[in-house]
Amino acid sequence: MAQNGNGLFRIDSNDVLAAHYLPANSGIFSDTIFSIRYDSTFDVLWIGTDKGLNKFNINGSEQDKKETDIHVYPNPFEIGD
Repeated sequence: MAQNGNGLFRIDSNDVLAAHYLPANSGIFSDTIFSIRYDSTFDVLWIGTDKGLNKFNINGSEQDKKETDIHVYPNPFEIGD
């Protein structure tokens, strides 16, 4: 997969790139990320893009996860148009 500075990157505990999420492979609205906020109360990662807000649910520890265990729940909320 070609790598650029866009999208969302997951780095493992050894500082090695574990995944590069883009609209084509993850369901995020856009590869232009403006903001990220982790909510530890609900174990959720909020991702603000130029096309809307996405929600990643974080379930279990890094050791328990496989790349297929990541669930993306896009929120259709958009500011503006």
